[in-house]
Amino acid sequence: MSKRYAHIFNPTCEMEVANGEVSYTPPSHLLKFVQDLEVLPLVYASEEDCVLVCRMPDAEFTDRLSAAGFDLPGFRLIDKVDHLSADFVPSPWGWSPAVAHLLRPLGAIWNDDLKPFFSREFALSILKNLFGKNLPRIINPSRVARYADSLTDVEKLLAEWGKVVIKAPYSSSGRGIQMLRGNQLDINIINKTRSLIKQQGGVMVEPLFEKICDFAYEFKMQKGEIFFVGYSSFSTNEKGQYEGHHIPFDPKSLPKEAYHLWDIGVINAALEELLPALQNSGLAKHFEGYFGVDALVFRDSDSNVRLQPCIEINLRNNMGIVALHLEKHIAPGSVCEFKIISNPSVSLALFDMDLKTNHPLVMDGNKIRSGYLPLTPPKDDTLSMAYLLVK
Repeated sequence: MSKRYAHIFNPTCEMEVANGEVSYTPPSHLLKFVQDLEVLPLVYASEEDCVLVCRMPDAEFTDRLSAAGFDLPGFRLIDKVDHLSADFVPSPWGWSPAVAHLLRPLGAIWNDDLKPFFSREFALSILKNLFGKNLPRIINPSRVARYADSLTDVEKLLAEWGKVVIKAPYSSSGRGIQMLRGNQLDINIINKTRSLIKQQGGVMVEPLFEKICDFAYEFKMQKGEIFFVGYSSFSTNEKGQYEGHHIPFDPKSLPKEAYHLWDIGVINAALEELLPALQNSGLAKHFEGYFGVDALVFRDSDSNVRLQPCIEINLRNNMGIVALHLEKHIAPGSVCEFKIISNPSVSLALFDMDLKTNHPLVMDGNKIRSGYLPLTPPKDDTLSMAYLLVK
């Protein structure tokens, strides 16, 4: 008999891990984001699974997804988790002490040995492992992130590099990131940096690169072995926060400088070194499931195009994994934008109505040929939504 999984969307898991408390609650704006997108695991859940939610999705929303070829899981209220059948296996978006406590009626247990692997310091250790492997066009070792545990250290790196990015060791989806395009720390940056150092012991500081494109290597850890499951190509806003994915991944659609690195084998060569570095890192002893490694193609200070193959490791389900599952629903020959929108100028109910009218859904058998489809419920009181736009 195949396993049944109980999924829950907790994209703030890194913050939960950093906090360490089972009672942790995200800041109100992030909590609202989580609640608005809470049904998103339906994309990769099976019909036998369930998705745990605070509010049940309405029939109009689920009917639209069913008509678009999605075989939907069941939905169950989070506060009734102790009523679930004992054969459900807990499957959070990402593990943390808080979510393990929530799912304890299903036998969930937090493994504190996992905590170091959630930090950006782990990604840095994997990147350093790739140096000396004769990888062409890889980032110069002198330009990789450094750990700073004082404001003085941050100021020294700012003086050395000129433009920098300050990142919380434990954060995700563009959260906990401060971009400094000038050569001085203003009072707002100083206060935020001091707060991060107090909360997490330090910050990661790296040069601010001239970005050409973002992409990710997506993996699955299963029974102690790592499998590569695909590439994903995504976009972020000027603050580094996630906006959406391009589906399917097509290297020819990358900017020409990035495609050149693909064409000469640089991106695949880095993958061949990432796999053993990850396999030998000790991660396999403590983790099972999907995870992603974010990468960057950039132009360095000498105008050379280079690859940063391991900016951060998302030790959880991530939007790239969602994108790979969504690809199965797109008709061959069509292309798709998987987007997340937050705080639009009009209500999401009106936004949904406009896209539904201007981009009606066209099916090709059980796959989407073109049109718009919401992946989370668009309501008057929701501030964030995930959706597809297929062409």
